[in-house]
Amino acid sequence: MKDVEIPQATQRAMAREAEALREKRARIIKAEAELESSKKLAEAADNIAAHPAALELRRMQMIAEVGAEQHTTTILMMPSEFVTLARDAATFFCGPGPVAQPAPAPAQAARPVAVTIDPELSIHSTWTASSPFA
Repeated sequence: MKDVEIPQATQRAMAREAEALREKRARIIKAEAELESSKKLAEAADNIAAHPAALELRRMQMIAEVGAEQHTTTILMMPSEFVTLARDAATFFCGPGPVAQPAPAPAQAARPVAVTIDPELSIHSTWTASSPFA
């Protein structure tokens, strides 16, 4: 057999069947990716639940990434307890110096803090002297 001619109707049916198989494989691959993604998200949620500060660190990382990508300066509010924790960690790891500053008095512990993250990813914090939230 050298020349076999397949009718147009059969060719269209074979093409539809081949496309249906490709779509089926694509759906299966997508479903497997969704399953893997959901497992990773559940694992991340468990980690964040076990370590609440991880959520705040992730939020700061996302803000820093957005600021670095768009070459902008971002100003945001964050709990003063987090800045106090960062200062304590800096004092612990770097020793007393220009980075470490005394912690605020307990009456000021709930006041918000203005934090600026510039494109070079250095973090500057400023205690608000008077706050409408205090």
